[in-house]
Amino acid sequence: NKYFFQEQTIEFVVTSDPNCIVRLEQVNSVQVSLRMDTTVEQFFEKKGDVEFIDKITSVLDVSTDRVRIVSIRKGSVIVDFVIDAAKNTIQNATAAEVKTALKTQVDNLIKTVENGTLSFTAPVLSLTYQFVVAPQPKDTTGETKTNETKVQEEVKVEAPVEV
Repeated sequence: NKYFFQEQTIEFVVTSDPNCIVRLEQVNSVQVSLRMDTTVEQFFEKKGDVEFIDKITSVLDVSTDRVRIVSIRKGSVIVDFVIDAAKNTIQNATAAEVKTALKTQVDNLIKTVENGTLSFTAPVLSLTYQFVVAPQPKDTTGETKTNETKVQEEVKVEAPVEV
């Protein structure tokens, strides 16, 4: 099974085995791309993927099961990752409330990069994000309630200069 972040497609194999079950679930999340001034090789030499998850979850005060790296690619180094909404936040929340909770996480992330609280083995050059919020369930009239599902913003981050 593979998920292609850039194309937003999923690839999986279905067999004739009766135990082969495909279950897809749309998860409320914010998709983030963070670009750092290093090479992919240097990033992995310094265990950048492990450090990345540890630091993101620490500054956002979220559990590690809510943050997933979905790709690491060239272009300096671009780490594409997802922050899932907290399950207790979304149970009876509207799409707008879910988006507000996720926006708070993104704002905290940006603030910590800008003020130097969050630093990696390489300077952060830019950060982009988009919200993915599942449509609301059908109401009693049979109409599907939906809110804006994707909003993309780019933030140029001025990282503090190390002395």
